Amino acid sequence: NEGFWNVLMTCLEVIEQHPLPLLNFSRRDVLIDHLVFLHGVIIASEAILFKAACKATGQVALYYQKHLGEERDHATWLAEDLLSVDVTPPQVHWRAARLAGTQFYLIEHVSAVAPLGYMAALECRPWSMAQVELLESLHGKPLLRTVRYHAEHDIDHGRDLLTLIESLSSHEQDIVINNAAHTAWLLSKVE
Repeated sequence: NEGFWNVLMTCLEVIEQHPLPLLNFSRRDVLIDHLVFLHGVIIASEAILFKAACKATGQVALYYQKHLGEERDHATWLAEDLLSVDVTPPQVHWRAARLAGTQFYLIEHVSAVAPLGYMAALECRPWSMAQVELLESLHGKPLLRTVRYHAEHDIDHGRDLLTLIESLSSHEQDIVINNAAHTAWLLSKVE
C-alpha cells in the first residue's frame, strides 16, 4: 500500500534526523543509567496511554486500549531487572518526566492522536537481537529481560502503529509526525 510506505518513510526520516546517542553499553554503569531512564519513560507510558485512550475516539481509542494492555506492568518488570543488580529507580527521573510531560500537554491541548508520534519514536527503532545478546553476555540476562521482550515485540508494534498512522487524516498525521520528530530530538539528548 503506497500510503503506508509514505507514512513509514516520513516517520523514519523525521526520527532518523535525531539519532539516538551512541552510548557505550559495554560499560555497566552506562547501561544501568540508560535502563533507569527507560524505566522513567515506561512508568509514564501507561498513564499516557490511559489518558490518550480516554480522550481519543474510534480506532485510535481502541489501539490505545489494546496497547495499554500490552504494556501493562513493564515498568515493574524493568524495576525488577534493575533490582537484579541492586539498583532502585528514582521516584522521579527528570529527563523522562520532560518527555512524558510533553505527551500529557499534547493530549490535553492539541490532540489525542499526538502520542502516536511518541510511540513511533520509541517503537520504530528497537534494539537488535544481536545487540541484546551481546549485552546479555556482558551483563547477564536478568538485567536485560525487559529489553529483550521489547526487542522481540516492538517490530510488530511499530508496524501496527504505522498502519494506524496511515489511516489518520493528513492534519492528524502532521501532528503525529511532528511529535515523533520532537520525541526523537528529546531522546537524542539523553546521555
